[in-house]
Amino acid sequence: MTESKRKRRAEIIRAATCVFAENGYHSASISDIIEKAGIARGTFYLYFTGKHKVLEAILDDVLERLRSRIKGVETGPDAPPPGEQLRANIIRIIRLVTEEREVTRLVLSHGLAPNDEIAERVTRFWHHVAVMIESSLIEGMRLGIVRQCDPKLNAAASLGAIRGVVEYMLEQDSSNIETKNDADLAKTASEVIAFAMRGLISVGK
Repeated sequence: MTESKRKRRAEIIRAATCVFAENGYHSASISDIIEKAGIARGTFYLYFTGKHKVLEAILDDVLERLRSRIKGVETGPDAPPPGEQLRANIIRIIRLVTEEREVTRLVLSHGLAPNDEIAERVTRFWHHVAVMIESSLIEGMRLGIVRQCDPKLNAAASLGAIRGVVEYMLEQDSSNIETKNDADLAKTASEVIAFAMRGLISVGK
């Protein structure tokens, strides 16, 4: 695919993301997407056979970007402390959420019916995220920075907490989300880590 075609495909994906986030997947139409993208209907069909294929592309793209932000913990003599590396991972994930609110809103609440084929695709997306968390927990146990636990169960619990934090952030004033600086992101990451490691019980209680 040429660079110009890659750019046009990305433009369609961005337009569809906004339309799906604003209208919901089922209420959105291909006409809405091509109007948002400023293209002809024939151009849309050069890249996608239907709106379900656009949604699949959106999910694949955000999953790949999520993967790229989760770095393995380094253990060499010059490596930062594992806690700092974990915080950096969470900050990168939170930054993705705050920079791509439409995508995040789409994968959290997209108005799909439980038996919808695309709902199943979104479920698979979250399954892939849970597997990434599970792998991180297993690696953490190997390094001795995570207690011995059931990694699959705790990955599910961690994913639920992360989704809750993301939903909370999306509910905040959008201008506040857009202007979060590194200190804000670091504070949020510290809260997430503290909750994951120590829960809500005060130390010594």
